[in-house]
Amino acid sequence: MQLPSKVQSAVAVLGEFDIPANRVAPFTFRLFLRLKPQTPPPMWGGSKGYWDFVALSTAALCAGAISALLGFSLLTEPGFSKPDWNFFSLLILSLIGVFSGFIGWGDASQKRRSAAREGVVLGLPEWQHFHALWRPSLRSLRDRAQPTHYWLRSLWGDPLVNRSLVVGVLAFVAFAIAFPWKAGSYSEGIALACLVITVIGFSRTQKAKPRTTQTILGEQAVPWRCANGFWIGAVEAAIIWDIVVSDILHYPAGNNTVLFALC
Repeated sequence: MQLPSKVQSAVAVLGEFDIPANRVAPFTFRLFLRLKPQTPPPMWGGSKGYWDFVALSTAALCAGAISALLGFSLLTEPGFSKPDWNFFSLLILSLIGVFSGFIGWGDASQKRRSAAREGVVLGLPEWQHFHALWRPSLRSLRDRAQPTHYWLRSLWGDPLVNRSLVVGVLAFVAFAIAFPWKAGSYSEGIALACLVITVIGFSRTQKAKPRTTQTILGEQAVPWRCANGFWIGAVEAAIIWDIVVSDILHYPAGNNTVLFALC
């Protein structure tokens, strides 16, 4: 879709200060522009309708993925026959919907706070006053280069981390489909690995002292960001498997998966 000229100007101007285009105009924003072309970009606040759209899109994607995994697992079960819709089936679908709704709401809330924080740090003017000649003050650029963010919080919104997270989810789903009897022990192992990475992360940031965004997202090694995204996605899928799917399909679950993830 062709972005409105003012949004294109925002992408070009902020791109001069190392802010990627998918941060100014992410994919969900581009889709929402088809419904409301006058919506300002997320860093200018977007609109309530846009953030509701983000939450619903994430929830629908999550619900579809969980339902597809559950349906595929049932279809590959020996002796499976088409079930009749009953109260238990509707309850399972309702639980999947509620769980997906919480994920969508949490994801949209985090993205909204992150976009608002970056907009405030840059000192962005009101959307109606923004123009292609706008430039941030030197103080705004300095504040953006040295905000107080913990390393784990900085991972949210990083495109590379998000892509690695999806890979982690798909990797666990593929393993669970291929080896359902071992998925529980595998989930426990990846939760322990994620715990180890978290401990290393805090040690690298000198016991959770703040680091700069430039250090976290620029100088920080690409393998480190990919590893964090991959394990976070795999752990999320592992928790869903242990709490919901394994019990429904009567496969063994990891005893300490949730414990390691909470730690």
